[in-house]
Amino acid sequence: SSNGQYRGIAPGASLYFQALLDKDGRIKLPENLRNMFGTAYSAGVRIHVNGWGEDNRQYSGYTDQIDDFVYAYPDFLPIFGAGNNGPEPASLTSEANSKNALVVGSSQVPRPVFSSEAVDAGRVADSSSRGPAQGEQIKPDLLAPGSAVISACSRLTESNYTANPAYTRMGGTSMAAAVSGGAAALLSEYLQKQKGFANPSSALIKALLINGAQTP
Repeated sequence: SSNGQYRGIAPGASLYFQALLDKDGRIKLPENLRNMFGTAYSAGVRIHVNGWGEDNRQYSGYTDQIDDFVYAYPDFLPIFGAGNNGPEPASLTSEANSKNALVVGSSQVPRPVFSSEAVDAGRVADSSSRGPAQGEQIKPDLLAPGSAVISACSRLTESNYTANPAYTRMGGTSMAAAVSGGAAALLSEYLQKQKGFANPSSALIKALLINGAQTP
């Protein structure tokens, strides 16, 4: 749609989509996330990007299900946005309290014409939720570009990007999680093709991403 101008982070990756909305457009989660993750895992998914989360800010039953699934399937990496309840401390979503998921906060993108939160790539977006996690773990694990991100626009919604209505502009930790998912896919491909890891563990991918990050 953009003649190659917008290719995305990992344009060669395959997508497996799981819908979470009911007929009224509200998020309706399965009772057990292990079922959702298991369906994706059986389809070949190893990097699972999630742009949703509960606002109770505590380690909950869902959080335990995330950690338990990664423990059982160590090559499965769930990625969750930290939440958009910043800049208050300890404002993570429940799922962002996960020990085994990659939890991503939002950094700014230098596109000031789009947003006051899109000025300095070295700064965290004000809206991005902060840690620590309930157990005092350092969270989020990473910051990734999350303000004024240009991405594909669904045919079921209206674009806010006049330059090309096939795309739209959004911000928040959900977008940062998607950016991180693309980066994790490229890293996984590198580990498999260049380093001989047939099934790189989520812990390895998570560790390399964290240790490769810059500290502003």
